[in-house]
Amino acid sequence: MDNPSIITQVSKEEANTPLREKAGEQCGLHYSGGDRRSMHQVYVLKRPHVDEFLRRMGELFECVLFTASLSKYADPVADLLDKWGAFRARLFRESCVFHRGNYVKDLSRLGRDMNKLVIVDNSPASYIFHPDNAVPIASWFDDMSDRELLDLLPFFERLSKEDDIYTMLQEHKSS
Repeated sequence: MDNPSIITQVSKEEANTPLREKAGEQCGLHYSGGDRRSMHQVYVLKRPHVDEFLRRMGELFECVLFTASLSKYADPVADLLDKWGAFRARLFRESCVFHRGNYVKDLSRLGRDMNKLVIVDNSPASYIFHPDNAVPIASWFDDMSDRELLDLLPFFERLSKEDDIYTMLQEHKSS
């Protein structure tokens, strides 16, 4: 079986970018914003276990970053998070479909086998076109005791060996 594809985003499930400093591991990030003449300093507070999660996902799957965020924000954050080159492709807001006030990630536009495509996302509106391909994940802000990414690893390790992702995804959602 070819490796399934995992679609994830840089947003509330992997990092939070507060404008004020918080305790915990932080990375300083400068990016151009507004009128392109101004620079902004933000801090990336990493969700617990995101390093291990991304490293392992990159070993098991073809990982694609797909976010409704603007590339000028999400690309530098992804650079900070993705130390292992797990993301083989990066898609930003302009790749989304604007539908009923939300940016939707239309997975059918990716040119991948939908039977081998999984999206990990905190917003059901963003995968409304393909809910059967989704692994919902809770939004994250600053709970440094959070274990959701770590707890998902055994599920994804099993999923990487399956020919029928839909059966496992349904079982996961109902558990």
